[in-house]
Amino acid sequence: LELGCESLAMGFAAGARGRFVEAALKERGIYTDFLRIPGHIRSNITIIDQRHNTTTTLNEPGPITEPHHLNSLRTRLKKHLSADDWLVIGGSVPPGLDPGIYHDIVDMANKLGVHCVLDTEGKPFSEGVKAKPFMVKPNRSEVERILGHMPKSKDPILDAAERGGAIVRELLEFARPDTDHPVVLDLSETLAEILPVLQSAAGSRHTIRLHRKPAIGPVLIGKSPFTRLVLNLVIN
Repeated sequence: LELGCESLAMGFAAGARGRFVEAALKERGIYTDFLRIPGHIRSNITIIDQRHNTTTTLNEPGPITEPHHLNSLRTRLKKHLSADDWLVIGGSVPPGLDPGIYHDIVDMANKLGVHCVLDTEGKPFSEGVKAKPFMVKPNRSEVERILGHMPKSKDPILDAAERGGAIVRELLEFARPDTDHPVVLDLSETLAEILPVLQSAAGSRHTIRLHRKPAIGPVLIGKSPFTRLVLNLVIN
C-alpha cells in the first residue's frame, strides 16, 4: 500500500489466530486469500534486553500442514499471478512440508515472469536461492554462507541494499499501467532517462556511459519491458 500498489496476502490460516490475522490485514486495506487448515497458527515472542542490547526470540512450531494443502495454495497462487507482478515469500516452512517448497514457488514465479523476493533462512533459503529469485533478504549467517565469508565492513552490504532498493523503486514506477503499453520510444532518450537505474544495478565499482549513435532511432515497445531488457543485460 505504501508503494501505491494493491497487495494480496496469502498463506495458511489456522484457528482463531488465523482469523485474527485475516481481519487485521483487511482492516489495513490488504486483500487476503488464505487457505484454512486445521490447528492453530503459531505465536512468536521477542524479548528485548535494552540494558545488555540483546534479543531473544521464542518461536513456536506451526500447525502440521499436509502436501495437499500446499497443492491447493500453489493453485490459488498461480491463479493470482501475472507477468510483472511482485511476489514476496518468507518465513519458515510449516511442519509436514519439504524445505524445498520455496525453490518450486520461485521457479513457478520465474516461468510466469513474476519478480520473486525470498526472505527465509536455513535449508529453505539455500534451496530457494538455487531457483534464482529476483531478490533475496538474507540474515547475517546466510550472507556468510552465500559469500563464503563475512564482509569486514558494512559497505558491500549497504551498497547491495541501496542498489536493490533503487531497482525495485524504478521497476515499480516503470511497471505502472500507463507506461506498460507499447509506445514509440526514442531509444537514445529512453536510455538516458533510465541510466541512473542501470548505474544503480551495476554498483559503485562500475561506471556506465551512454554513447549516442545516429543510427539508433524510435521503436514501438513498452517502456517497462524495454527497461527490464536492458536491466537484465547489465545485471547478467
